[in-house]
Amino acid sequence: MIELLNIFIDNLAPVLAIAGVGLYLRRRFDTSPVMISRMMFHVFSPALAFNALYTRDISGGDFLRMYGGTVALALTVASIAFLALRWGKIKPDERAAALVATFVFNGGCQLCLWG
Repeated sequence: MIELLNIFIDNLAPVLAIAGVGLYLRRRFDTSPVMISRMMFHVFSPALAFNALYTRDISGGDFLRMYGGTVALALTVASIAFLALRWGKIKPDERAAALVATFVFNGGCQLCLWG
């Protein structure tokens, strides 16, 4: 039971605290929900993620397994996308944009919109 409490405090309490700050700012200062959501996305979420990564002890073996799994996933997705796009007879510039969009996680949508 105490372990569940520790999990709650370590993982959920910071998220709920940030949501509470947003609710307080909205009610107290009549701020725009768009401004608060942007602030949450661009300021508080990266700070929360950085703090969680910085305060955790990760062994070298665990880090290599996570890194290797991420690289293996990206290469697998890129290989499948490459074969599907090549088989689909898509123009080379569109194929390159689609390929980058598939295996560069969290960056591909912006590249597709540029083209």
